Amino acid sequence: MTKLTHKIVLAALALASVAAPDADARIRQNLRPQEGFTFMPEAKAPAGLFTSALQSEKKGSAMKKAAPIEVLEGTDETGMLNAPDGSTWFYTGNYIIEEIKHEYYTERVKKGFEYTIYDQNLKVLGTVRDLLPLREGQTRIAQIELCSQVTKKFANSDNKYEVAVAVSANSSKTGSDYFTESYTNFYSIGGQKTEEGNDKCILSIDGYPVNYLNAAADKWSENFYFSFLEEITPDQDFDPDSDDFNEAYDKFIMAHIQKVSIYKWAGWGNAEKVGEFSIPRACMPGDGSNAPFMMSKMADGKAVFLLQYYEKSLFVNKMPDLSGETSEDLTPDNRLLLETYTFDNPSSKSMTKLGETAIECTTSDNGYRFFSVGGLRYTDDFDMANYGASGNMPGFLVTVNDYSFGGSDEYINSYYVYNPAGERIKTIFENSENYINLEPTAGFEAQSIFIQLTPQGYTFTCVDLPSGNLVQTLPQVIDGEAITASISRYPVGDDYQYVIVLAQDELGNDLNSYKKIAWVDRSASIVNIDRIKLGQHVPAAQVYLGEEALSPYFFNTDDAREYMVLLKRYNDYEGGSTDTSEEFHVISTDGRTLLSGNPEAGQLASIIPIVGTPSRLNLVYNKGNAFVQEIYDLPLEKFAGGEGTPENPYLIATAGDLRLIADNPAAHYAIIANIDASGLNFTPIEQFTGSLDGRGHTISNLSIASGKQIALFASTGENARIVDLNITNATVDASDSQIAAVLVAQAGQTNTISGINIHGVSATGENAALFGTVVGRAVGGAAISLCSVTGADIILPGAMAAGIVGETRTGATIDACAFDGVIEAGEAAGIVGDLHADSHLVNCHATVEIYAATSVGGIAVTSARGLIDRNYAEGFICLMPEETPESAALNLGGVVAYLSPDWEQTATTPVVSNNIVNLEMLVDVDESADVKAHRIVGRTIVDQIDPEGEKTFDPEKCLAGNFACGDVFDSAIGEENSASTEGATIDPEDLTAEKFSELGFAFGNSVEAPWAVNGVAVALFFERAYMLLTPEISVVAGETFSVDMLLIKNPDITVEEFIEDFLCDFNEEHLEMTGNAYINDGVISIEFKALKIANSTIAITYGGTSCAVAVTSTSGIDGNIVGTSETIRISFDGTNVTAAGCEIEIFSLQGVAMARGLESVATDNLATGLYIVLARDNDGNTATRKISVR
Repeated sequence: MTKLTHKIVLAALALASVAAPDADARIRQNLRPQEGFTFMPEAKAPAGLFTSALQSEKKGSAMKKAAPIEVLEGTDETGMLNAPDGSTWFYTGNYIIEEIKHEYYTERVKKGFEYTIYDQNLKVLGTVRDLLPLREGQTRIAQIELCSQVTKKFANSDNKYEVAVAVSANSSKTGSDYFTESYTNFYSIGGQKTEEGNDKCILSIDGYPVNYLNAAADKWSENFYFSFLEEITPDQDFDPDSDDFNEAYDKFIMAHIQKVSIYKWAGWGNAEKVGEFSIPRACMPGDGSNAPFMMSKMADGKAVFLLQYYEKSLFVNKMPDLSGETSEDLTPDNRLLLETYTFDNPSSKSMTKLGETAIECTTSDNGYRFFSVGGLRYTDDFDMANYGASGNMPGFLVTVNDYSFGGSDEYINSYYVYNPAGERIKTIFENSENYINLEPTAGFEAQSIFIQLTPQGYTFTCVDLPSGNLVQTLPQVIDGEAITASISRYPVGDDYQYVIVLAQDELGNDLNSYKKIAWVDRSASIVNIDRIKLGQHVPAAQVYLGEEALSPYFFNTDDAREYMVLLKRYNDYEGGSTDTSEEFHVISTDGRTLLSGNPEAGQLASIIPIVGTPSRLNLVYNKGNAFVQEIYDLPLEKFAGGEGTPENPYLIATAGDLRLIADNPAAHYAIIANIDASGLNFTPIEQFTGSLDGRGHTISNLSIASGKQIALFASTGENARIVDLNITNATVDASDSQIAAVLVAQAGQTNTISGINIHGVSATGENAALFGTVVGRAVGGAAISLCSVTGADIILPGAMAAGIVGETRTGATIDACAFDGVIEAGEAAGIVGDLHADSHLVNCHATVEIYAATSVGGIAVTSARGLIDRNYAEGFICLMPEETPESAALNLGGVVAYLSPDWEQTATTPVVSNNIVNLEMLVDVDESADVKAHRIVGRTIVDQIDPEGEKTFDPEKCLAGNFACGDVFDSAIGEENSASTEGATIDPEDLTAEKFSELGFAFGNSVEAPWAVNGVAVALFFERAYMLLTPEISVVAGETFSVDMLLIKNPDITVEEFIEDFLCDFNEEHLEMTGNAYINDGVISIEFKALKIANSTIAITYGGTSCAVAVTSTSGIDGNIVGTSETIRISFDGTNVTAAGCEIEIFSLQGVAMARGLESVATDNLATGLYIVLARDNDGNTATRKISVR
């Protein structure tokens, strides 16, 4: 369960930023003690959270629309933690206080702490408690703070989770109680206790943590670098009576040091110091207080650290010199020095300096000018691959702040790119008053928006980074609507739109206020305006625009969008009072309020949406001197019904519902509507052990990327079941993956995957290892059957790629599957990549165009002697490496490229049998290469060399009944008979249904008998010319509707060409065709009109494929008998469907005709699943019923 991100929302109307990063980590990385720790003796806001600026107590009560799953209350501190695996944990904390009575007040002195730690499921993991004795010179504990990063292998080598507690104390070491010193203690959760019952500190490090970086290669391991800041102050004050005043004062100033020590786990025992930086505080970058002097990030798998500081003191001596004059000028001829460091490998115990860059600091004639890196996009402002980076040195995006004397006390900022040599090579933007950072969105760079006041008003200039490309400039008024600086963006289709809060609220006729949010395309035109109902008497409101919250599926799973709104409402508007109260709501664009803040919990302090598995919404309240944290499970509303059981599965109606499978992978689900996943990047679902019944519906425009196991389901566990599902226009980015697919990356033990139809898949990516369109790898007896892939375009250089399954292991089977598409890969085949010995591949059909570098097969790449029987391959395969390897064995086979040897040659049972090959086969390889190319099997035992060099081998004995058409071009043909690697020759005109039957190909509509004559060609019964996208339609009398069909075989035909081969049958008393039809992107829509309310059926035949559309007056077929005649009764006893006096047809939920007969039809040849029964009497009346075949 991975935490993708969490973001802090300011509970105040002053919020201007969008999608702020993890505030706790950002504060610590800034190395600014005044923000990292607020030295207050009393209870403070939760670590890293922002406190509300509105303090008025809310009057009345807003109704809550949802209940929190957990309430953590009555604590001095509360917040969230980053777990080692990236998930989000929670904590509460209380200080151990000693009260000291004084004459007029009671002093509360911190003596220690007790923290309770909760995991992502809010299970208590344990508590950590300790008393903190004052160290030498310390006068009181000023601050205690739990650090937000949890570790497991940093402070010691045991297997317990570790937390760090930062402590700051006032000290009198410099003669003043205002000096503070800090240290950090590490504790094990559930570790050893002292005699007093406190937790033992397992490691203590001077300084407080300002930066942590995990350099681990995956989420299951860790390799943390922690950085701790110490402020070193001279032991004695400056002596103004010194003989050389200026020199003494300079030494005193430069002795104020910022020191950062870097620690990492040593492998055994405690963490150890591996690096140290020290710079004088007078040389801090930027204006000396607002820029980080050290930053770190991961680049190419290594931890990289950037140190930045001025070469000389920022200011000339600010104390009166010996003449009594004062100088506040910047030091002339200064330079900003940028030093880059890394660790050569994970076990390195010392840093390597990569280099140093010097930036000349120019001056301003009208004020101060400051230079720094990190002022725009923080660690993204130094980049090992962009901004002119060269070799192992980064390029830099430098922020230049100009502060004018006598001005408005604000900075004007400019941004420039400098290369490692310190040369300015590009201007990003100049003279910006402010900026907005937008995070990367799918397929697009990150973007910064620079705000500038011009004579025409404010402008918002959008620049992509790191490229620096200007996207556009938004004016202050767009299509007559004034915009604000509250701007975000969100992916829409293959593009994105800006989301902008408009300046002017709308007052409706109902006197309700409406906040308006505009969706603006990249041509600066408003596409849509969402109106959010706020209610009456609202003088101000603020909308959160973080990208995660803009998803219509974040707060619930319907397609309406919801917004988080913080508003002020007048307490007594009618009475003329100007007092207001603060309210928080989650409001849908359909007018509903899904959630409201809870005024009884206290004053709202912070609002924290957490994106992950599971997603949460945290509302933190301040009640007195204690905090209350309400935690809500997201989405607040889920699914269209169901309980998640096999008998009553959760009903999936939207893409939002589909994504929720990841939260409960053991439950059972059914899809009840077609789902368009455009614009959504799905995170693969891990360890699915439940069931998913697609019920013939279609998921379209699915996009999957990232991870080692890439697919809709990364993995499925024991007994998982996925059936009866269509997927169209899927895109898979398999870059750097180990296993990839569209449906399941790794299918587990005794899985059932059946009735999956995938059309229009695009799979690309560098460095992919294994790909199968339906399943990447199938193991443990997983059964894949009745699946088809059409319109595939798979380009995966170097990978093993196959049309249906990448690899089978331990008894996994492939039955009655079909592939039609193009593959380019290192090793490739139409159905399976690697078939293991205890697997089988039977009754499959591959229509292919394949180009492979090392091995290519019409059906399989390699076989460890698993059964390959009754398969049909047609199309074109080519063995064509980019360059001929010196030692590699190259293989081409019409059925299988490489068959593992039976070294003893004692077996006689056929393992490649009764297959038909109708392929053009080409070998385009240098003559010197070791190539084995044959019409049935490429390389067999006869091509092997005895490991001991003592014998040769006979030809393969386990081939039988195989036939092939034509020759392998540019390759010698060997002996032609049905038991040879060439197979017996057959003329293409003789490939009739009778010939297939002679070879054992069984015709019918079941797994065991899957072959059919589709038009004039032999194919599997479910292969079709089209895919029905609307198998069930609800109508009312007088309504016009369309039947949509995805054209598979001929997507580019015209309507006129389609009609020539189109047959349609329906009850003309119930329905009529309007005569309208059109084709768009390969989908033909045929228009009908419902003449009256009645349940009917439209039977369609095109291209040899027959399907049926159930037209009903409800949302779907509910299993009851329906029809136009009370005399029609459909009965089903589990084996036979009967309807007296009627013609009966049985259809799959995809609309494919499966069986037909008069008055009675047996179902024992049908696969397990749901079917639609259509009964029609002699008068044309119909009835339908849904049945379940088990």
